[in-house]
Amino acid sequence: MSTHRRHWPGLAVAAVALLGACSSSKSSNSSSVAPTTTASSGAAATTAAAVTTAGSTAAGGAGGAVRGVTADSIKVGGIAESTVYVGIEDGVRARFERANREGGVNGRKIDYVGVKDDGSDAGRDLDVTRQLATSDGVFAVAPVVSQVFLPQSSDFLKLNQVPFVGWGFMPGFCGNEFGYGFNGCLIGTDFVNSGLVDPVLEAYSQRSGKAISDVKVALESGDDVTGKSGAAQYLAVVNKRGAKVVYNEQNMPSQTQTTDYSPFAQAVVATQPDIVYASVRFADVIGFSAALRQAGFQGPIVNFVTYVPGLLQAQPQVAQALQGVWVNTQIPPSEGNSTATKMIAADLQAIGKQPFVTLGASVGYWSADVLIQQLMAAGKDLTPASFQTAMKNFTYKPVDGGIGEVAFPKDQNQAAPCAAVVEVKGQAYEQVLPMKCYESFPAKG
Repeated sequence: MSTHRRHWPGLAVAAVALLGACSSSKSSNSSSVAPTTTASSGAAATTAAAVTTAGSTAAGGAGGAVRGVTADSIKVGGIAESTVYVGIEDGVRARFERANREGGVNGRKIDYVGVKDDGSDAGRDLDVTRQLATSDGVFAVAPVVSQVFLPQSSDFLKLNQVPFVGWGFMPGFCGNEFGYGFNGCLIGTDFVNSGLVDPVLEAYSQRSGKAISDVKVALESGDDVTGKSGAAQYLAVVNKRGAKVVYNEQNMPSQTQTTDYSPFAQAVVATQPDIVYASVRFADVIGFSAALRQAGFQGPIVNFVTYVPGLLQAQPQVAQALQGVWVNTQIPPSEGNSTATKMIAADLQAIGKQPFVTLGASVGYWSADVLIQQLMAAGKDLTPASFQTAMKNFTYKPVDGGIGEVAFPKDQNQAAPCAAVVEVKGQAYEQVLPMKCYESFPAKG
């Protein structure tokens, strides 16, 4: 499955898209934790040897202590763009504290050292990654949610046998045996995630009475590599379902800010679509959606970035521009008032926080929930090796109305194809379709 990072709505708060991370790394003298298994031969072995230092805490093994694990505790920490994902640490703590109140995980309490803010800087991200594994000595990292969590950081955790769980829109969650996306690997290339399109086609068919085979879809995407790969995903699903793509362009500028969206809107409207996909940056979604309405389009305008609880009330002008817009979201919408939403709100309240489920709180909560089930599966004799053994045949058991089922190692190479649809009405989101899981299918063949 391949889907570009502009889909993931965390940076909607900052009104920018999740484009390819390009920050340069800065040097750090932090030492690494010594792996307990022999590194593979060749370059990987050389790299593993180079980053280990005498006196490092052992990750686990015969006769040695297990990093971050004591007789009664498991140490965990997180990494995030904290100013983007507001409330993320509250969500993580809410879930871990409930686990602790219930007796812990296999008799051990979670010792949470907090979420380290990488400041959206790749060098800082590597620094805090090293700090968690060395200074803090964590067994696992959860959540990991950052556009600058680059391979330098994810490879460091892999070499030092530190499992990490988070929102899988970065490369470290794909093909990395220690990386676990709570909704899978979102940027792989071998599978198509039908959850990007199926819920929209289903909802539109139900609302309009049209058969899916009669639905016409227009695709407007950014003019970069990720825009092109995203468009290929949507096209594959629409064609597989028998609907028709009447417009498919990847010509919205991604390196400069568009000031006049009317030419794009007029070109789309001329093809008379029923549904328009706006697979573009957050700011472009607003301008392009307004231009489509001005050009007379009245159908659903679909994007992936503007479901951010609290945004519409805080920014009425944005709410006005997005009226009637649909958002395909992989984060369970709190507006559904599901069992999962009520559970998060109650757990937040139990730690003294307001029971308002922000995007950050939700992302943090589900990362923690997945890790708890993983730790349970790893058993009482917890080591990196026992954890990895358990992950060779692991399936996360969903909560009603929460994220969907995710299985490892399968979903380290493809997305868990689950999504919901919400619509902007006034200064609120209304659920159009609840969280539901669809299918992933091979990109070729």
